[in-house]
Amino acid sequence: MTAPQHEEPEGMNKYDYFALNSEQQERLNQHKVQTRIEDEQYLRAHPELDCLLKNLINRVLTDRPEDIHEYCADYFASEDLVPTVKEELQNLERQKTHVAELVHEAQHMPELAQALIPSESS
Repeated sequence: MTAPQHEEPEGMNKYDYFALNSEQQERLNQHKVQTRIEDEQYLRAHPELDCLLKNLINRVLTDRPEDIHEYCADYFASEDLVPTVKEELQNLERQKTHVAELVHEAQHMPELAQALIPSESS
């Protein structure tokens, strides 16, 4: 019997390649993939989570608090948190709109270039 073709989990001593049979390993792998898909769908449906965490990390790296647990607790208890996240989400939407407009303009650039540059047959 040969070892399954998957990487050994990190941090495990004496990993037992044969603890699961091939069918169990396949079901586990499918479950992992499905879980990652569901997690990604959830994160995409909730962009506020990304704003919350990026903002927290930015503040932590800027302020470099001694007591990170207390700092994070204060961050999540702040009365300014909801308005700050809403504002950041609005800024993100404005940026997406601006990028979409730039892409739309760029798609019409070849036509503009042709209109501005005289052809050799003229």
